Amino acid sequence: MHVTLTSDFVGPDGRIKLGEEPLARLRAIPGIEISTIAGRPTNHPLEARDVTACDILIGKRNRLDADLLGLPGFRLKHIARMGVGYDHLDLDACTRAGVLVTITREAVKRPLASAMLALMLALAHRLFERDRLARRADWATRFAIEGVGLSGRTLGLLGAGNIGAELIRLVQPFGMRVLVHDPGLSPDTLAQLGAASGSLDEVVRQADFLMLACSLNERTKGLINAARLAQMKPTAFLVNLARGELVEEAALVEALACSRVAGAGIDVFEHEPPARDNPLLGLPNVILGQHNLGMTDELDRLGQMAAVDAVIEVARGNLPASAVNPEAWSQTLQRFAR
Repeated sequence: MHVTLTSDFVGPDGRIKLGEEPLARLRAIPGIEISTIAGRPTNHPLEARDVTACDILIGKRNRLDADLLGLPGFRLKHIARMGVGYDHLDLDACTRAGVLVTITREAVKRPLASAMLALMLALAHRLFERDRLARRADWATRFAIEGVGLSGRTLGLLGAGNIGAELIRLVQPFGMRVLVHDPGLSPDTLAQLGAASGSLDEVVRQADFLMLACSLNERTKGLINAARLAQMKPTAFLVNLARGELVEEAALVEALACSRVAGAGIDVFEHEPPARDNPLLGLPNVILGQHNLGMTDELDRLGQMAAVDAVIEVARGNLPASAVNPEAWSQTLQRFAR
């Protein structure tokens, strides 16, 4: 069984960049061969040799185009994705080709939820404005900036899967009202989390902090557009650590520049990396990340272990619980048996 790791797991010296325990567990799989893809960053699409030369690919966000899945000599059977989003993969094409896709749901929920909370707190306390004043030694106006208290405010959450549900748990001590739009969850399930259910329009209109924790698909692309931004309170903040394409970026820039919304915490962009002249980079009421605010030692450790655990399960002939296309499993098994 040949396992290939993308360049995300290759150090500058060319050595495998996995923790000691996950690497040891990977090497303990009987008959394992391990190789790496060097020189292609995360935003580089996978190439033909990547999917024809290995049985299992451990990676993060390298795009896999559907036309690679039917190539002569195609061997790829399992993609162990470290992370939760898989919009960079053609999941239907993977399923038709018998390629199982697994993700690391549990590993990312606390790091991503705490990163969302960090952005909300930074915006509420106007942290970056205060930082700029301090660096300019501008003490004369230090009390002119007033933050926003969280008690009694409304956290509007779009999506309450693993990450969204964890955020709901984390904000409990702040005394916030949590209003959620998630068509996949019943009001009773949300009530058990301490949240109320609302329509999309209700959540957008009532939120003091509108937090995006939904996946990207055809229904959610451009979900936050000019019309929805116009529905938001002028005192509200938008936080997006999910996918940049959930938001129409030009409309957001206009809303922020005209103070139709108070500010935003943005870790993801429509196009990554963003152009140097992207207007978001110059707005004073925006806190920015580089699609990396959730990257902690905790996420790295747990994500590596979860991805390797999925590989071990597949090697044992078991369907991992983390599979997002379990309907591919029978064909995957048949392909391993050939």
